[in-house]
Amino acid sequence: MSHQSARPVPTFHAYVGKDVGWLLRSQAECRGSKPFLVWEPFDGVPCSWTYAAFLKACEAFGSGLLRLGLQRDDMLLLHMNNSPEFLITLFAGALTGITVVTTNTRYSAPELDYAVGHCGARVVVVGADLVEVVAGVKRGIDSVVVAGEWDGAIDPGIERVDWESVSSSDPLPDLPADPMRNLSVQYTSGTTGRPKGVLFTHANGLWCGHSVSRNFLLREDDIAMTVFPLYHLNAMGYSVLGTLWSGGTVVLQPRFSASRYWDVVTRNGCTWSSVNGFVAKALAGQPVPEHKLRFWPIGVGDHDPIERQYGVKLIGMWGMTETISHGIASFPHLTGRDGAIGMVAPDYEITLRDDAGNDLAPSEQGTRGNLYIRGIPGLTLFKEYLNNPEATAASFDEAGWFETGDVVTAYADGSIVFNDRSKDMLRVGAENVAASEIERVISAVPGVREVAVVAKKDPMLEEVPIAFILSDAADRDALTESIETACREQLANFKRPREIVHLEEFPRSTLDKVAKKDLRKRLEDI
Repeated sequence: MSHQSARPVPTFHAYVGKDVGWLLRSQAECRGSKPFLVWEPFDGVPCSWTYAAFLKACEAFGSGLLRLGLQRDDMLLLHMNNSPEFLITLFAGALTGITVVTTNTRYSAPELDYAVGHCGARVVVVGADLVEVVAGVKRGIDSVVVAGEWDGAIDPGIERVDWESVSSSDPLPDLPADPMRNLSVQYTSGTTGRPKGVLFTHANGLWCGHSVSRNFLLREDDIAMTVFPLYHLNAMGYSVLGTLWSGGTVVLQPRFSASRYWDVVTRNGCTWSSVNGFVAKALAGQPVPEHKLRFWPIGVGDHDPIERQYGVKLIGMWGMTETISHGIASFPHLTGRDGAIGMVAPDYEITLRDDAGNDLAPSEQGTRGNLYIRGIPGLTLFKEYLNNPEATAASFDEAGWFETGDVVTAYADGSIVFNDRSKDMLRVGAENVAASEIERVISAVPGVREVAVVAKKDPMLEEVPIAFILSDAADRDALTESIETACREQLANFKRPREIVHLEEFPRSTLDKVAKKDLRKRLEDI
């Protein structure tokens, strides 16, 4: 449960009597013959589903999941790269009341094992390219549904089911629409401990689609180029749910490819595409063709050099998994402050505080402070952290404000500029990484006395992790090799330290804590 002071869901709101299944069925009824999903694989021929065909596929797969023994409110873990099967599984869950838990496909077997055990899923739907990781899960899985060709063996105690055999022609049972029913879970890194499962309701899903459609001024003739992973909120929420709400079309690729990007954009007539700094840099080496892109949501808005280079308007925005949508966004049809993430979005409240917890006011020259946001848990904010009431309560203060961990600068004209994130959080490419996750693995390696992980600036990935070590090891090279082995076995590849640095002592601050700012400064001097 959220902190007792968090705003309660009102009796009347926009999604009373509705759920995500209602939205999909409504659009299929209104736009049955219109393309909803276009799949652009790297190998093979592109294919597409109309709204009506996509709904039919989701209903059939949902019926099959019920025949597998899943029931309303059960957890199903989805471990899959971008694919039509990913979306069909997610919406099948929405239609049947099954909660779909999505996990990062770069997880190691121990990381996935933790997620399976934490959420209690007994059924895993997995892409054929990821079955080997699922095979390393030690928790109690009853069934594994494999999408794609795979000839390997699964534990004899686990039922292996082929994707194609799941779909059923049995009609789905009636499911009264409940906007507060659980929809999905996404695991996200926090500054302490294990990743937390962010629990979304159906109202959260509807709010995400509705607000993104409004913030981006999406139209039914818009075509979204989608290259980010669907297990993150950006692709699933902004691109897919925003498009579903507006009645547009999603063009989906397995992942971002600089060499394929413009061909797919121009061939499909795409009108917008979520990107980040890495994508913009990677595309710098590609010739820019004539295209129909109206805008790029990129995090910072109205940045003239990039807009001129690509012929695309940039939209600033800020959000996180817990906020469901953009708590801060710029106006796509108006010009704002260069490089700003936008202004406070409707239905959210924002405040800035100094390190002592005092509220700060915006100013002409800009006021820098820690960002807090307030909304309605279960509607405009996440419902709770799954099976972790302590973490949920600790995230909200006595007035219901959620601490984001980000630092921004607010100006008198309402513009907000992003400055930094919590110093114990790293941004590696498009992934959030908690220093504590890496430190937990390294500290368990025999011979390591103390470890501190900090971020090093990287020209393409933005940041990469560097681990500083104190040890009593006589053979530091051997210890480094042991650390690298442990990280390789237990951490996703983007979390693994790029360097292991041995020190004789750590710089210290008050209470004998490691002064990570001094370690970061040391990296700047290297």
